Amino acid sequence: MTNEKDIKTIQKESNVLKEIINNSWNGIGIINLEFSFLYSNIAFSPILGYSRAELKKLNFIDLITDEYKEDFKQIVSKNFEDKYTNNLQLSCKRKDGALVYLNVTVSVMESKRHIILDVNDITQTISEQQIIQKYLVQIQVDLDKNIVMASDAYCRLSGYKESELIGKPYTAKQKNKESIQWEEIKDDNEFSCVILDKTKEKSNFWIESIIKPKHNKYGDILGYTIVMFDITNEMSLEKNKLILQEQITDREEKLNIMTDTMKLIAHEWRQPLNAISLEIQNLIVSHQLGEKLTEEKTMDELSSVTKKIEDLSKIINNFQNIIEITEKKVETNTKSIISKALDYSTIDESAVECKREQTNYFFTYMNDLSKSISHILDNAKEFNDKSDAKDKKILVNTYAKKNNIIFEISNNGGHIPSDIISNIFTPYFSTKDLKNGVGLSLYKCKTIVELHLKGTIEAFNLPDDFVMFKITLPKDSE
Repeated sequence: MTNEKDIKTIQKESNVLKEIINNSWNGIGIINLEFSFLYSNIAFSPILGYSRAELKKLNFIDLITDEYKEDFKQIVSKNFEDKYTNNLQLSCKRKDGALVYLNVTVSVMESKRHIILDVNDITQTISEQQIIQKYLVQIQVDLDKNIVMASDAYCRLSGYKESELIGKPYTAKQKNKESIQWEEIKDDNEFSCVILDKTKEKSNFWIESIIKPKHNKYGDILGYTIVMFDITNEMSLEKNKLILQEQITDREEKLNIMTDTMKLIAHEWRQPLNAISLEIQNLIVSHQLGEKLTEEKTMDELSSVTKKIEDLSKIINNFQNIIEITEKKVETNTKSIISKALDYSTIDESAVECKREQTNYFFTYMNDLSKSISHILDNAKEFNDKSDAKDKKILVNTYAKKNNIIFEISNNGGHIPSDIISNIFTPYFSTKDLKNGVGLSLYKCKTIVELHLKGTIEAFNLPDDFVMFKITLPKDSE
């Protein structure tokens, strides 16, 4: 039997338990199976704004906002079957009409007649999350890099709805990389990088990103959180700065080329002009001396002058074509370029061994590039024609490497002397010594490739008497 001392001990312990519950920071309440309040501690009142006496007249389900009512009923029902299924977040209307967010833990008492509510006010936390959702550009991906969350700010930036993104792979690219370097993200380390992303309308936007692994409570990585800062405007300014610098450089290069060209034109004009001047002076002197010139003789002199004037005009046109590109860039590939170059060339296509690796389409000045390559092919033919080699070869190899398109034209007509090879792109340089009739062709190739196409052109001596001309062009997406 329970003696008087035991009863007093139980009452004392009960009073201590009530004191603990009443002074808890969490709201503690007891409701019946109809969800009416039977008891609430002191902390419950400020959370909902009702006095403890008022709460005893209320039904907890009536305070819950409509979108969470069914969720609460279900968690209570499940708790009768599984006491560990007992937690959810919901929102309630306070007495003053304000919305309050609660984390609620539900426990069914042993009697199965009453339900204990352990309530924690998380309104501030939810508000902070809402602010993050609204203003922080952020996404979360799982281990397969599929999107599991996208903030409202990211959706505004990208133009997508979150429902359109969930479950889809995140395919943005790291700057100067083919994809994000996920393997560089280790444990708790933050990984910073610049990412090129695309909107729903397929336009680019740039983001400075911090990527960090997400862990469960056991330390296992579940996925990654990517916090982003839009730097599209900064990148655009940088791009415009580079474009402006490039334009200035282009103008300087064009000015230098025009200066060199004017010197070359003056040099090329000097001899024809002297010849024209002498012929005109001969006519004048003959007339002044009273010599009678036959009509045939006069016409011959005038025809000769006309021919020399036409030659001068051709010189102007030749150099003008070097300085200015009149055609527009078109989308093409290496196969089409080589085919067109062979059409322009005097070489027999059967004499050329072509290895044309499949490359993506790119934009270029197709005619001018093809003509430049045709000049190199003609040059290779002339070398081979003068060579004593029994098995004469002209090899063409095209391929893509990184972000470049490569053209390699080789022949085994003999090496170019080492003291000359670095100067072969200079106009008229050592033409007679090399006996290859290059003239302006290699100079024009260099100008088109390096000035207009932003590439490089080089010549190399290779083993077995081979000489290679190599053209490297950056891919141009126009």
